[in-house]
Amino acid sequence: MVLESAPAPVFATKAELYDWLERQVDALVSGMSKRFTPQANLIIGLSNVAALCFYELNRYCNPGAALEHLKVNWFGFYMFQAPGLLALGPFQGRPACTEIRAGRGVCGTVAEGGESLVVPDVHEFPGHIACDSASESEVVVPILLENGSVVAVIDVDSTERGHFTQEDAKGLERVAAVLVQHLEFPMARALAVNPALGLPGYSALAGGERALEVDDATATTDATTATATAVATSTRATTTTTVTVIPHFRVELKEPDVASERVGGWLFTRSKLDRIMTQEEIEAMQESLRITALPEIAFRCNTLSVGPEAQQAQPWLHFSVESLLRSAAQYYETDEFKTVVSPQLHIPVSAGWESFSFDKYDPGVDWAWRNNFYGIAPERVRLVARPADDASAPGINWDLLRDTTLPILFYGELDMMEDDLHDHGMVTSSIKYRVMSAAFFLLFRHVVRVDSHAVWMREVRIFHEFGRTRAPSAVPHVVLLEQLRRVCIAEPVDGVEWKSMSPDAVSAKSAVLLAREWMLEPVSP
Repeated sequence: MVLESAPAPVFATKAELYDWLERQVDALVSGMSKRFTPQANLIIGLSNVAALCFYELNRYCNPGAALEHLKVNWFGFYMFQAPGLLALGPFQGRPACTEIRAGRGVCGTVAEGGESLVVPDVHEFPGHIACDSASESEVVVPILLENGSVVAVIDVDSTERGHFTQEDAKGLERVAAVLVQHLEFPMARALAVNPALGLPGYSALAGGERALEVDDATATTDATTATATAVATSTRATTTTTVTVIPHFRVELKEPDVASERVGGWLFTRSKLDRIMTQEEIEAMQESLRITALPEIAFRCNTLSVGPEAQQAQPWLHFSVESLLRSAAQYYETDEFKTVVSPQLHIPVSAGWESFSFDKYDPGVDWAWRNNFYGIAPERVRLVARPADDASAPGINWDLLRDTTLPILFYGELDMMEDDLHDHGMVTSSIKYRVMSAAFFLLFRHVVRVDSHAVWMREVRIFHEFGRTRAPSAVPHVVLLEQLRRVCIAEPVDGVEWKSMSPDAVSAKSAVLLAREWMLEPVSP
């Protein structure tokens, strides 16, 4: 979330105002925090947008004293929180109606019809709901999904009659399009399954089990098909609405995006879904791993599997956060971790604190989840040291990897975990993959940054040139290069901002503490 740092300009036209607002809204709601739930991000994003638009619309009307004589006295959102029922969302202005039924008032009419309304005089609008007696005119625009379903509305009131025009409606529609692109609204998934849920005839109170609540309606219910059709005749209008009600519906959780590629006799499968774990998933993982400290963000659905195509059900390599954390828990108990890795990075504390006697809590895993994770499936392959003098077992072919003429057929990067160390730094784990026509290359990276102290990282590069085998076993030659790195960041360096520096840049500046080369060897059945 990065707003323009310069003072907001003075706009000569509304077109300029809405061009600028669209850019600012996009900056406010794009890249919301992965640490928060979608609903928390929704409230944060809409709150900021309401404040921004409320102030800037008033500043446009009265540049010298934007908030002294309010021409725009209310800006906010109403969102579908239940079938046929809008609930008050973030806003700026006086307290407002907490709920509005679809089809009632200006907001309800827009929610029902899905089209923007500019009301020059609210007192002449049939069924207008007066939340603020100072309001004289109003503009309401829908926030629409791709399939046309309304998930919310933007409502703006003015103390002047005729204040809003179609130019305002079009500008706010652009704002709405930005919001729905980056934020997840409560009824988005439900409306995508059944758009009828947003219509006024579907009772929010009936829980989907009673027929439509309409005046003078006749309804028929078919118990076999579990559908009902209601025809309502309104005393205010002669239109007839026919609605098919689905009494019970189920909205499926979003599924991971899965993609596979077969190249050179190998199968590559990646699964991606940037969703944090539920509480039930967290508890299940803690029980499975027998550790009590999990990272703040763990992407359980982000995985990468690699193996010979002939053994597609049994990949040699599998990268997932669960496998990573299992490795961290097991490595925590080893002599290598205690004597080699752990001393490489400590949290700096005062001498007085170190001398203080207190009970220690052991979560069963390192505080930074340092590990010896290679992504290998131990029941299928194992690591053996690569001999430096074996011509049939060369190291990584860097010249081949630098060959820009080779087509890249499959590539990407998956985040597996993230933790901010209680605002004292950052821990991240990721896997990059690149599959070319002649070879594949993977980079697993675990980075620990303790602010104003040091950056420690573990990198594992995995390479295989398609068709290359080792003599005399004819085993596919897969080579791994493991490196532990560290760089001190205690002293400031001109022009260097460690927090914003990419892992590649940090790696280039760091010193290698340990380097080892391995090969994969199939486990005998």
